[in-house]
Amino acid sequence: MRISVSPQLPTWLLALATAGALALPLAARAGTNSAQFGFTGPEFYPLDPGISQLHAADLDGDGLIDLIVVNNARSKINLLYNQTGHTNLAPQPAAAGPRDMNELPPDARFRLDSIASEKRISSLVVADLNGDGRPDLAYYGEPKELVVLYNQGTNGWSTPKRWPIDDGQLNPNALATGDLNGDHRTDLLLLGENCLYLLKQGADRTLQEPERIPYSGSVKSIQILDINGDGRDDLLLVNWESPNPFRFRLQNNRGQLGPEIHFSLPPIRSYLADDLNGDHKTEVVTIALNSGRVNLANFTQKPAEPWAGDFHQGQFQVLPLKKTGKAKRGTVWADLTGRQHSDLLVAEPDSGQITLYRQEPDGTLGAAQTFPSLTGISDLAVGDWNGDGRPEIFMLSSDERQVGVTHLEPGGRIPFPTLLPLDGTPLALAVGPLQPGARPSLALILDQDGKRLLQIRSADGKVKSQKLSDNFKSNPVSMTLVDADQDGLADLVVLIPYEKVKILRQVPNKNFEELDIAPPGGGSDQPWLSTADIDGDGKPELLLAEKNFVRAVVLQAENPATGLTNKLDWMLKVKEQINGAASNSRIVGAAPLAKGTNRVASLFLL
Repeated sequence: MRISVSPQLPTWLLALATAGALALPLAARAGTNSAQFGFTGPEFYPLDPGISQLHAADLDGDGLIDLIVVNNARSKINLLYNQTGHTNLAPQPAAAGPRDMNELPPDARFRLDSIASEKRISSLVVADLNGDGRPDLAYYGEPKELVVLYNQGTNGWSTPKRWPIDDGQLNPNALATGDLNGDHRTDLLLLGENCLYLLKQGADRTLQEPERIPYSGSVKSIQILDINGDGRDDLLLVNWESPNPFRFRLQNNRGQLGPEIHFSLPPIRSYLADDLNGDHKTEVVTIALNSGRVNLANFTQKPAEPWAGDFHQGQFQVLPLKKTGKAKRGTVWADLTGRQHSDLLVAEPDSGQITLYRQEPDGTLGAAQTFPSLTGISDLAVGDWNGDGRPEIFMLSSDERQVGVTHLEPGGRIPFPTLLPLDGTPLALAVGPLQPGARPSLALILDQDGKRLLQIRSADGKVKSQKLSDNFKSNPVSMTLVDADQDGLADLVVLIPYEKVKILRQVPNKNFEELDIAPPGGGSDQPWLSTADIDGDGKPELLLAEKNFVRAVVLQAENPATGLTNKLDWMLKVKEQINGAASNSRIVGAAPLAKGTNRVASLFLL
């Protein structure tokens, strides 16, 4: 997730116009000599109860609009071919049995045909999926499978092309078509329970294997349409049960989808999104859940408003990551490409991969690049370990109980990591210089048959180990290298749920001093740590959260007890407290951001 405060970032708004009702005029009159129009009587085409998914397209290329409808009662798709103006009409198929007294024969405008589906279809789309100018059929249903039928002309259809996808959603809004990568070819999109499945149309005009696109939260409907009128197809995601029912991802000029931009609305019970006024932009019609009032809205863009000092009001954006069933996944921001921009590296613990998002010069993140790696990666860290000017990537796999190291090659590839020899199970890692100007060191906490060990490794193979307290039994969730006592030497801060903060304080020419200190405000079930220089003295303080507030603290020694020992007692002294917006706020992150020439950075809370 990212919060942007860039003054150049425009803000998207959902502008509403409310109407009491919608009416379709059936006749018009201007004066006494105006032309009149209306509708003829209905035409009947008896099929079966429970038909659904009505679509219209010119299936046979005769310039007339035909109809397509799903008939799950008969496990088939009914095709109604338009015969308007034809002189040599094909005969209608004879009834299977005697017609009921009140059963009417079908009218003559459409010729009825059908295609066997062999499944209960929940969603259907009609679009040209192979670039031959003819509309094809794609559907999803039970048994769970995505099926494409290519239109071969002369009322013929190809052998079904099947993709076994077992977590697609069974609703009418689960399929969409459009050009989501800017290559001017129609792609196919399926809404799954945990991700989207994008089948791109390749240069050979065939649909490629499904590519997974993550989304945040839950989604109940998808559409591909041009949101902002730039001529590129964008992605609209809808969940009418959410306080933010609409969100979209704009396609950029590189053919990539941007972050999710969310919009809040009162609860709705139905909606329609389309270009309603011919301006090549999307309008949205909604019906309010409680009042039934109809709202007509469009997405508008405006310059960011001034907020505080040099900052402008940004817009909350979400970069969705692939969902995981693990309690923790490794993520790290670091300049891996040497372009002076922080790139994002994310572990995919379920699939044994890592994903790299390179930051572009305009601040956006590029397309995801995925590389094979260890499974169950819970920690990632980056540092130029060997001083060659190329940062190494360190990873801890809790599943494989290994620590690996790799790097980004000049060609853009991240090779499979080299495993470090360990005498124990790794529990936490941190990377950074222990003294100012020194090369980064790798710090590890290892478990050796129930006993905990601190290990410091350097790139030249030197290893220094230190036994930790026998009372240290719980598993840490993080370990961070930071100068906790502001003495110029980096310390190790270890966070454990519901327990005291463990600080391994660096002492010159000695082992780390192991301190267990109660955090101000008490322990937390999900502890996290950040740093910021909140007083402008050039020394960062620790930021520790407790429900609806964050406290900036520094490790400080208290006077020893007189006549007993000269050993110092240590405490976390609170230098500042920043409260959340409300008493029920739960602060889950904090980040400092420099504000012009001000020595004290602004602090942003999530």
